[in-house]
Amino acid sequence: MLHGNPPDPSPPRKGRPPRISLTAILDAAETLSPDALTMSAVARHLGVATSALYTHVRDREELLGALAERLGAELRAPEEDLDWRTWLRTYARDMYAALGRHPVLTRPETAFLIQGKGAVLVQTGLRVLRGEGFDGAQALNLLRATGNVAYMQALADLLLQRPGFDGAEVEELIGQSIPRGADSLEEQLDLVLAAGDQFLARQR
Repeated sequence: MLHGNPPDPSPPRKGRPPRISLTAILDAAETLSPDALTMSAVARHLGVATSALYTHVRDREELLGALAERLGAELRAPEEDLDWRTWLRTYARDMYAALGRHPVLTRPETAFLIQGKGAVLVQTGLRVLRGEGFDGAQALNLLRATGNVAYMQALADLLLQRPGFDGAEVEELIGQSIPRGADSLEEQLDLVLAAGDQFLARQR
């Protein structure tokens, strides 16, 4: 049995290796589908050896983290003077739109990674929800549920774009039934907001 890293499939290059930047690496990664995202695939796109990437990102997990940080930098927290329902809807719509622009991040392991990179946004959401009467655990659960709705809807949309993929296959992969499109996002958000109303009702 062989041990260690697999051989680098990238062709050897003569002379000084080309200089690449983290931005170039992330741009190349953005051109790949979620299933095709590997360090070697990014290197091939850039025309460099895979080892050339290690100066900027150590492995695929760190690459995903950098991509999530890029997406998180695009997200802006909705205004704090919005009521909690409008705030959560705005947050979900913005997240859904951002994932549409960065489909490479539409993967199960990135759902909470993205939210973690948006720390300012999450802190703002917690303040809004706590100010409306939710306790800390309830507020965090609502934020997670809202982000998950946006993520799952973006994932469903991406899967349904694949040739030969139908709704039944999508349901099997993601474990729930989610129709396609922004209208379905609003329907899923209605359920999250209804859960929030129940939280508040129990506290009265």
